[in-house]
Amino acid sequence: MKSELQNGLRLRIATPSDIEAVAAFNGRIHEEPGEEGKIVAWTADLMGGSHPTTKAKDFLIVETEAGEIVSSTCLVPQVWRYEDVEINVGRPELVGTDEAWRKKGLVREQFKVLHEMSARNGDLMQVITGIPWYYRLFGYSHALDLGGSRLFDWNRPGNSPKVAAEDEKFEWRPATEADIPYLQEFYGQHCKDYMLNSVRSAELWRFELTGRSENSIYNKNYWIISRKNGPPVGYLTYVIWPVGVTVNELGCAAGQSVREFGLYVTRAIHRHISQQIEESGESESKPKINKRLILYFGQNHALYHALGSQAGKQTASYAWYIRIPDIPSFLRKIRPVLERRLANSVMVGHSGTLKINLYEERIELVFENGKITEIRPFETKILQGGDMVCTRPEFIQLICCHRSFKELNHTHVDCNGNAEAFILMDILFPKKASHPMGIT
Repeated sequence: MKSELQNGLRLRIATPSDIEAVAAFNGRIHEEPGEEGKIVAWTADLMGGSHPTTKAKDFLIVETEAGEIVSSTCLVPQVWRYEDVEINVGRPELVGTDEAWRKKGLVREQFKVLHEMSARNGDLMQVITGIPWYYRLFGYSHALDLGGSRLFDWNRPGNSPKVAAEDEKFEWRPATEADIPYLQEFYGQHCKDYMLNSVRSAELWRFELTGRSENSIYNKNYWIISRKNGPPVGYLTYVIWPVGVTVNELGCAAGQSVREFGLYVTRAIHRHISQQIEESGESESKPKINKRLILYFGQNHALYHALGSQAGKQTASYAWYIRIPDIPSFLRKIRPVLERRLANSVMVGHSGTLKINLYEERIELVFENGKITEIRPFETKILQGGDMVCTRPEFIQLICCHRSFKELNHTHVDCNGNAEAFILMDILFPKKASHPMGIT
C-alpha cells in the first residue's frame, strides 16, 4: 500500500484504537438531519470486533501529519448467490472526504487499495450503492436494481383492517436466536424470485438479532409470525420512519398462502403503529409518524402479486454499482447456472462457439453437447470481429440479468450481434429481477 500521499497526507489501515475517531468522522460527513448518531453507531459496529465479516482492519484512513482524518473508506466482505452459485463479494462503504480535501484524488487512491484487499479475499465482484455517475470513475457500472417499492395505503377502499386482534389466526413477536433456523428458511422464500441475493450465515443472523447497536442506521425489527398456538410460518423486518413503516423483508413457509399471511401483516403493523403513536404522543423531538406502509421489495416479490391492486403503483428502482474485474473467471464460476439455462432452452444440447467482443477484451465460449468446455480469449483483426460486440459496462448488465441484449442494442448501437448471438444471450442471461439487501 502506498502510504505517503501528496500534501503531507498519509494513507493507512485503521486499527481498533481508531474506532472513536473514524466513527466521529463518518458521522460528521454522512449523517443527514434526523440521523444523528446513527452512522456513528454503524461505524462502531463494523470496527468494534463483533461484526461477522468486517473489522477495523477493513477500514482505510487518510490523515494529515497531525493525525487529523480527512478521508476514509472501508470494505465489507460478504457472500452473494448467483441463483445457486455462491460468490465472494466486496462492498466498499462509508466513502467520505472532508469538504476541504475533496477533488484531490484521495478516494481514487483508497479504491486502488480496496480493490487489492478485495482481490486477496478472493472476491469476484465488488458492489456499492452511491450517488449517480461517481463510481463509474473506478470501473463500476449500474447493473442491478436497487430499491423500488409499492405503497399499501390503509385509507384506500378495501384496505382498512377489518379483523379484530382477538379474531386473528396469527400472532407475532420479536425474533430470537432460537428462531434462526426458521429465519433461514423464510429468508429463502423471501429471496426465491430474485436472481442475485446476499447470503446470511447463522453468525450474521445472530448479529442482526442481538449484535447491532440499537441506534445504528441499519438496525431493524425482526419479527416471527406464527399461527396461534402453532409453529412459526413466516417472518418480516420493518423500520419505523417519520414517513411511514418500511417493510423490506418478508417470507413465509412453502404451502402458506402469501395473501393470507400478507394481509395479516398489514393489519398487525397498522395496530402496532397506532399504538406507537398513541403511546409516544407528538412533540418537536418526536415528529409525527405517518400511517403509511411501504413495501420495499424491489421490482418483484410474491407479496406484490398476492395483494394485487390493493398495493399501489410500482415505484422505479435506482441501481447498484457493480464491478467485475475478471469477467472470464466470473463466467467460469457461474458456468453451472449458464449450462442449466441452456439445458432448459430452445438450444438444449448446443455445440459451437460464441465469440464475445468487448472491444478491449475478447472472450470465446466453447459449447459441446450443451456443456461449456472452454472459456478463453480469441484474436480478431477487425474491431468488431466476433459473434457479438458489446461494451464492458453493458456486458456486466447482461451478466447481472439487468437488461436484455435487445434492450442494450436498442440504446447502444455499439452492442450488436448475429442472430444466434441474440438467441444465446437471451438464454444465458435472461432479464430477471434482483433485490439483494447486502451485508452492512
